[in-house]
Amino acid sequence: MNRTSLALAVASLLALAAAGSAAAAPQLSIGSAQGAAGAEVSVALTLERSGGAAISVIAPLQFDFDDSRLAFVGCTSAVAGKAATVQRTGRRVGLVLAGGDAVFPDGPVARCTFNVLAGASGSAPLTFVRAGMADTQFNDIEAQGRDGAVVIAP
Repeated sequence: MNRTSLALAVASLLALAAAGSAAAAPQLSIGSAQGAAGAEVSVALTLERSGGAAISVIAPLQFDFDDSRLAFVGCTSAVAGKAATVQRTGRRVGLVLAGGDAVFPDGPVARCTFNVLAGASGSAPLTFVRAGMADTQFNDIEAQGRDGAVVIAP
């Protein structure tokens, strides 16, 4: 095989490998809710496994909330066999969902609850920061995300 043929063969293999690993990243969406001042609201965190990745751990999912309008209560897992561990630092919530080797399905993976503070008005953003994940073979996967909000009813 001459050099040109070898170079073309290597380039073709690299292009095929890149195309195979270019599956769309999973999407983690933070839901929205509405509630009056003094009310408790719950927001779903929803996973869409684009490309069908076999995700077995979400660690960490991080998002920020508006602590001038909301008080964080907690998060719970929405998937049987997966436990939720929460760490809050200021306005940032860190959430780990893990347990067993079961794969997360598409759909809600957790619910997070907030109290709407007295005197609050407008809309309180829930801002996606990042979501690290791992598949059943412990390969790291970084998800993309969508922000949510709590709309405060008058």
